[in-house]
Amino acid sequence: MSLLPKKFPFRQSSINGIKNIEDVKRVFGDFAKEFDRLYSKLYDSIESGGMSTSNWDIREATALDVTNGDAKVAGNLIAKHKTNGTKREFEQ
Repeated sequence: MSLLPKKFPFRQSSINGIKNIEDVKRVFGDFAKEFDRLYSKLYDSIESGGMSTSNWDIREATALDVTNGDAKVAGNLIAKHKTNGTKREFEQ
């Protein structure tokens, strides 16, 4: 499952309360803080090379997977069922 929320957690109503430059700094600071937090989660997910659902783990095959016989080519996707352990390779 994704660690990202379905909606960006920023109160857009705070934009309507901007009256001076200090309010702009506060609202933009709040936006930047939430953006950095979500970008960090997205980056970690992309760099980990995979994703997960309640039943499957999906990741990118490495050279070790090729030598172990789990994949034909590094970079292909490998899906592993969490319950019964079956694996499936998807070519890219």
